[in-house]
Amino acid sequence: MSRFLTKGVSTVRALHLKSDGKPPFPFSSSNVSFWYSGQVALWQGIHQLGLKKSDGVLVPAYSCGLEIDVLLSAGLQLEFYQINEDLTPDFEQLEVLCKPGVRVLYVTHYFGVSQPLLMLRNFATDHGLLLIEDNAHGLYSQDKNGQWLGREADCSIFSLRKKLPIPDGGALIMKRKFGDAGAKCPDCQSPPLKRVLWSGVLMACQELVYLLPGGIYQAITRRKVRKEAQQMDNTCEAGFDQSQANWSASRLTQWIIHHVNHSHIRESRRRNFQVLDKCFRGGKATRKLLGPLRIGCCPWFYPVMADNPDGLVEFMLSQGIWACRFWAQEHPNIPLQKFPFERSLKRHLVVLPVHQGLSKEEMRRIGCVLNRWSERTPRISVQDR
Repeated sequence: MSRFLTKGVSTVRALHLKSDGKPPFPFSSSNVSFWYSGQVALWQGIHQLGLKKSDGVLVPAYSCGLEIDVLLSAGLQLEFYQINEDLTPDFEQLEVLCKPGVRVLYVTHYFGVSQPLLMLRNFATDHGLLLIEDNAHGLYSQDKNGQWLGREADCSIFSLRKKLPIPDGGALIMKRKFGDAGAKCPDCQSPPLKRVLWSGVLMACQELVYLLPGGIYQAITRRKVRKEAQQMDNTCEAGFDQSQANWSASRLTQWIIHHVNHSHIRESRRRNFQVLDKCFRGGKATRKLLGPLRIGCCPWFYPVMADNPDGLVEFMLSQGIWACRFWAQEHPNIPLQKFPFERSLKRHLVVLPVHQGLSKEEMRRIGCVLNRWSERTPRISVQDR
């Protein structure tokens, strides 16, 4: 029986490869600080930039929602802008939204694909704006010129758990210090030992699952996968817990960061995306969201647009493959009725795994199963396209 293909890699299997020496950017940066999560990193970055309540932020309408909660918790005023079908910002709308009081341009590198950073940096400079790079998806990604994502902005944040087998972790890069506001947080504290130990226990339990007989392994993994998918679906309901606002990354996380093979992670993810992209033919009912893998991109997931996303997810799970509706929950503070393309993404986007624990043969299996679904005549979703 083939194993269930989940969204993440086991810690043991990730650590069996020797470290490849000095970790790459952002870990090697002299300006990096490590926090409990990407949300906490963003909170710290906002305050190190010296932003004040009621300062305006231009933020994409297509968002996870967790970053929106942090920005709102800081008392910032959000102006939402639309993105194009290639997921880049609509610069014409950005021009219209640049009004007095706006201080920040917030950009997101969706799925690890680089935004046009030079254009964005020039736009921010011309309009006197600070630039925040949300690189939660883009760890290990570079732009077409070989520049690591996260180097260009005044403030860059990373969500390390998306690509590393760690219990917690976010990273913050500040391009420069902004007076006293740039000083290191004086109240920085480690997360509670109880929470770290519990995360370690959960990670250990996940490792033990791999040792179980096939049928038991499959049953446990299926339940776990469905729970993870539901959690990803409901990210907007989590909010931001300000009691964690000064938590640093745990020592366990920082140890793992320096003992994994970062090059292997990056190369394996790129390879897996390319294998799946070559295998998946696409069709009218299920379509590729992105084109061929961009130069320098280290992908988070393989995204597809599905007319019947719930049906596709259930079909993939029934075949032993993790799949999930992506960012399906609509944040109450984002007026998606004004953004039809962004709403369509919320309602039809499904993601599939490309993580470093999967082999080329397993990626071909995912592609074949995806083609089987696409070649069927599925029930069309009743949701708006």
